Amino acid sequence: GNVTLDGPFTVADDRATDESCPPTATLAPGASITCTASYTVTQTDLDNGSVTNTATASGLFGGNPVISAPDSETANSAVPIVIDPGVTKSGDPLTAQVGDTVTFTLFVFNTGNADADNVIVIDIIPSFLDIIPPVVMSPLGPGVTIAGNTITMDFGTVEPSESWTVTITTVVNALGVPPGDSNVVTLTTDSPDDDTDNNDDSVFITITPPTGGGDGPLLPGTGFAPDRVTALPQVPTGYAYLSYGELRLEIPKLDVDTSIVGVPRDGDGWDVTWLWDKAGYLGGTAFPTWSGNSVITGHVVLANGLEGPFADLKELVYGDTVIVHGWGEQYVYEIREVDVVSPYDPSVLRHEEYPWLTLVTCAGFDETSDSYRWRVVARAVMMSIDSEAGSWTSSSSPEQHDIQTFDRVGSGGVQP
Repeated sequence: GNVTLDGPFTVADDRATDESCPPTATLAPGASITCTASYTVTQTDLDNGSVTNTATASGLFGGNPVISAPDSETANSAVPIVIDPGVTKSGDPLTAQVGDTVTFTLFVFNTGNADADNVIVIDIIPSFLDIIPPVVMSPLGPGVTIAGNTITMDFGTVEPSESWTVTITTVVNALGVPPGDSNVVTLTTDSPDDDTDNNDDSVFITITPPTGGGDGPLLPGTGFAPDRVTALPQVPTGYAYLSYGELRLEIPKLDVDTSIVGVPRDGDGWDVTWLWDKAGYLGGTAFPTWSGNSVITGHVVLANGLEGPFADLKELVYGDTVIVHGWGEQYVYEIREVDVVSPYDPSVLRHEEYPWLTLVTCAGFDETSDSYRWRVVARAVMMSIDSEAGSWTSSSSPEQHDIQTFDRVGSGGVQP
């Protein structure tokens, strides 16, 4: 202008909040001062590619305010916008058998400098793996949906500074057969993705046969398809279950009282196809009532589709009674544990020093494979022997008794 202005002089900037001018008493025509202000560029500014600010200056003339015309300046972004969400996946272990736990770890991230919108991660777990909830996310993240074997995670907007670690726990089920299969995870976003090579990842889980040998279950399949009739094959020539006369199994709580027959073991394990409603002693384990682990199986479902003698085996609890009858004596056992295990779990057949009874049946029929995924195992320890001449009763836990107290003939596995 052509007149002298009086201070104080100020600047108003539509972007800044810290405007500052040096103390100046007057400004003659042609004179100037430098005022400062600052503004932090936002993600929105980067997304827009530029930022514009507008400022005005003010002073006094004759005691009245004088405001300058507004002046604007536009700054273009010097950094290219990059949107790059991604996902990686790992598995542990990479080689497993039926019954093993396999843990998958996902890492979801954004290596760009701009937000990725509507990020969705989908992980389709192979059918031979059962998902064990919950899916754990760290830090706590968006909701997780599990539908069948498909896991969906909706992360919404993922900022450049955000990342999550996702842990998925699975168990190999009865559908797990060699060689195995790949597990693929994919990521999608509504934003333009600068690098799609990291939008999916896969892990191959190798399935190996059970350590017990062969491709079939180590423990026999003690059940047929429920609610339908299964046609049985002819009994092979020369094949027969062993008869032990009056030897029978009683489970009072389940209203079970049935004969015990011997199921011989061959190279493929034990074939209980024709067991019907009897209890099958697995040859090679300790003979019932002798020291060791006597394993006895029974059908959960009969070939006619109806319930078998061991249908309610899982209802047994600690302390329930199981009785083996034979030779004018009653061998009384008490349940110590009931569990659901893999068909390949070798611990079911483990040796015991004292007389134990292990009852086994099937659980979890799978229509796809037409087989049972699990085995119900009820383990009982001998507590007393009752006969016409009197009875013997343990006075402490079986672990505290001398083994000779229980030893009838010799080591387990010998048949009379």
